[in-house]
Amino acid sequence: MIRLIGSLIKYSFLVVAILVLSHIVQIKGVTISQYVDRTLNWITGNNPAKRFGDSMSAMRANLKQRNEILNEAAEVSPDDQRRLDHVIRNAQKKNRK
Repeated sequence: MIRLIGSLIKYSFLVVAILVLSHIVQIKGVTISQYVDRTLNWITGNNPAKRFGDSMSAMRANLKQRNEILNEAAEVSPDDQRRLDHVIRNAQKKNRK
């Protein structure tokens, strides 16, 4: 029984060491886990490049929409601009005194 527990602990540490080393060790700049990920994507038919492209186009559309909203919000009417200029001039006069 003690041998069984010792063997389980020994093999558990071995598995953990292999997993850690697979993330550290690189072959031509690519980690082993990236090789595994690419192989699984190839086997299952997933195309991460397509998903990346879809997310990039969605982010561009979202950014464009936000910029349009900000541009609309930044527009100031001439009446509001006159009032703002008046407040600024009055504040400058008070600061000079």
